[in-house]
Order: sequence, then C-alpha cells, then structure tokens
Amino acid sequence: MKQSRKRTFPELASPQSRLFFFLLFLLVSGGLAQPRTGLCAAGPVTYQPGREHYSLDLHLDILEDRDGSLTFAKISSPRLAQQYRTNLENKPNLGFSSSAFWVRFATGGNFDPKQEWLLELEYSLLDRVDIYLPQNQGGYLLKEIGDQLPFREREIEHRNLVVSLTPSALSGAPIYLRIQSESTISLPMAIWSRQAFIKHEHREQFVFGLYYGIILVMVVYSFLLLLTLRDLTYFYYLLFILDFGLYQAIMHGIAYEYLWPEHPWWNSNSMPLIGALGAIGIILFTMKFLDTARQTPLLHRLLLCILAAAAALAPMPFLSSYSLAIRAMILLDTITISTVMVTGIVCMFYRYRPARYFVIAWLMFFLGIIIQVLRVYGLLNNEAMIINAPQIGSVFTIILLALALADRIDAVRKQATEAQEQFQSIFNNSTEGIFRTSAAGAITMVNPALATIFGYSSPAEALATSPNIDTIYVNPE
Repeated sequence: MKQSRKRTFPELASPQSRLFFFLLFLLVSGGLAQPRTGLCAAGPVTYQPGREHYSLDLHLDILEDRDGSLTFAKISSPRLAQQYRTNLENKPNLGFSSSAFWVRFATGGNFDPKQEWLLELEYSLLDRVDIYLPQNQGGYLLKEIGDQLPFREREIEHRNLVVSLTPSALSGAPIYLRIQSESTISLPMAIWSRQAFIKHEHREQFVFGLYYGIILVMVVYSFLLLLTLRDLTYFYYLLFILDFGLYQAIMHGIAYEYLWPEHPWWNSNSMPLIGALGAIGIILFTMKFLDTARQTPLLHRLLLCILAAAAALAPMPFLSSYSLAIRAMILLDTITISTVMVTGIVCMFYRYRPARYFVIAWLMFFLGIIIQVLRVYGLLNNEAMIINAPQIGSVFTIILLALALADRIDAVRKQATEAQEQFQSIFNNSTEGIFRTSAAGAITMVNPALATIFGYSSPAEALATSPNIDTIYVNPE
C-alpha cells in the first residue's frame, strides 16, 4: 500500500495582515504615480543641438483663475500643482474671458548657455503678462509685459511680447506666466535663440513691407482717382482701405511700435473705433458703388440701419468696457460683411454689371473675416494661414475692388457714349427744328431740320452766320 505524500505550504497570512499589506501597496503605488511637486505634466522642452526655435504649444499646462485672486505662492504650491490641465492644441486660443490664466512650462535644463535665448508671445494684444523666471538661488524673477504698459518700457522693443531668458531660467525648473486680457486670450509661444529670432524678424518685416506696401499703393491710387474724377465712391473706398490697414497694424502691434508707443490707453481702446469706422466706409462704398437706392431699395434701407448702428458703436470703447466694445465691433463687422455680400449677389442677379468684381472681392474678404472671428472665439487655432487669413483676403479684396472700380468707370463711359449716340441720332434725324443756346442767347447748335427751315443747306452754314435768339423769335423778350 502506497503511502500518500503531503505537501507543506507556507501558512497564509491572517485577514488583518492582508489588509495591512494591501493598504501599504496602495499608498506606495499612489506615491510613485503622483507627479513631483512643481513638475509639468505636459513634459519639458528638450534642447536639440543645432535647433534654435522651439514651439511651446504642446508643452504648456494651463490653470484658469476665475476671480483673479490666486497668487504666485498659491499656484506654485503642491495643493494646486495638480489642478493644471495639459494643453493639447497647437497655437492655443482661449477666446474671450474675464478670468486670469496661469501657464507653466519647463525645459530639460540642457539649453546651450553660450547662446542667448528669448521667450516670445506671438500675440501682441495681451493686456498684462507677468512672467516668473526661476533663479539660481531658488527664487523667481518677475518680468512684466503687455500692451497696457508703455512700449518704451519693454525689455526688448518689439511688436510682439518678448523677454530674454537667462541660463538659470532654463535650468529645468518650471517657468510661470500669469495672463489676463480683455481681448481674446491667444497663447502661441516659442523659445528662440537671438540669432534665429533676428533672421525670423527680417522675413516677417519683408512680408509686412509687402502687405502694407500694397495698401499704400492702393491708397495713393484711390486718392489720385478721387482728385481726378471727383467721385465720392473713391473717397469711401479710400476710407475703407485706410481703416482696414490701420486695423491690421493694431492687430500686428505695428501701430503701437511706430504710431503711438507712449499711449497704451489709446492702443488698447482704438481697435473697436477703427473697426466701426471701417464698417461705415464699407457701407457707404457699397451704397454708392452698387447704386443700392435704385437697384435694391429694401437692402438699401437695411444698410442705412447698419450704418446708424456703426455710428452709434464707434464711441463705445470710450463709454463702456473694452471687452463689450470689441465684442460689439466683431458682431457689427460680421453683419456688415454678410449684408454687403448679399447686396452684391442680389445686384449681380439683377445683371448690374459692376456687381461682378464686387461679389468676388468681398467673398475673399468675407472668408478672411469669418476665419478671424472663429479664431478670436477659440474655435480655430493660430496656424500661420489662419492668423494671416484677413490679410490674405484683404489683399485680394483691395485689388479686385480696384478692378471693379475700373470696370465701373468703363461701364459709365460706355453708358455715356451710348446716351450721346442716341441723343445725336435723335438730334440729327428729327423732322422738327432743334437748337441749343448759351446763357447769353447765342445759338451754339442747330439740327439739320432747323437749318433747312431757315433756308440753310447745313447746320454748319447756319452757325457760320453767328445767329442769336433775335433771329428766331419775333419778340425775343
């Protein structure tokens, strides 16, 4: 009979022991999973030899401070470190908001200390930006920038918001920014080496020079035509070009840099005014160019209503908050461009010849403005083509409107020629005597019928006698 073998097993721990080890496991694993205080969840910006430009978009953590009460000590504390959300969008845009936003990012700590590095905020219309840069001693250095500060007080005088980064600032500790603005809060940021930034700026200056050069050429062209033809259409066109060019200069920070660098209040509040004046120029130009009073009376009355609204909204930034004024301006411009587009399409449907170029021109502008509005409200990112959509559209619009004006001049001359030919045909072939006199009573033109009535063989022979009104009427008085 075989004897069965018994296996011995270690004695199982008691239920109380198992519970203790389970809780210990949770505590240890939770501690390992917890990010260390002050580190960025988005991941650091890693230096790569030879690379001199680093976009920060996907390296940003963002914390919304709804009432603007959080201090730097609080937002950098362990208690709030986990309340940041990692940005997942290229060229982040937070739209309009009354909140303050804290933004943080970190570097890998291995940036070349022999190079000078710059931090650029590529959107120039941010009211106030406080930048906290880590120092070797463990503290932080505060740098204040924004378009509410005089331009000459900027550390680096540039149309965008730019500060220098010391080697200690790139040591690997988080860099913090506090951003608050009544305009849209757009956060495209980058780190540049100074040499690469200068090269990039030269390319930007070339593009801007080309764009504003086109606007300047069209301004001069329109002004010369206005002086030559004395047609109000060119005055309204000139008003539109000037307003839109100035609006873009404000958007790019160029107006603040070159036109009013010592007037931050005006720089912050002028955009709604310029936008409203631009709407006025567009409406007046449309009404005159398309002859809306005769072509589309209903839309003409609607344009007059929008014109009155634009005139009422123009002083709004000086009477209320900028935030309300800029929202009202965006809504006004959207309604204006939409109505202008509809008016042009209706006039084209009625086969009004000048409406052809007009509709194509404003379609380009309309698309650019709609893209900008969607970007302002945070529905589109800040890619280069999206940011520059209004400029690209406006260049085509300005050129096509110039062609439309030339086509209109040609159409007016053609109509005048046809009217003159029709008049001449009636004048020459009429069986009744027709003549024209000067204010003094001298006869300056007679038709063949009148010459025959007075016994002359031709109008030229009749006029050769220098007749006056006394020879026609028995009692001239």
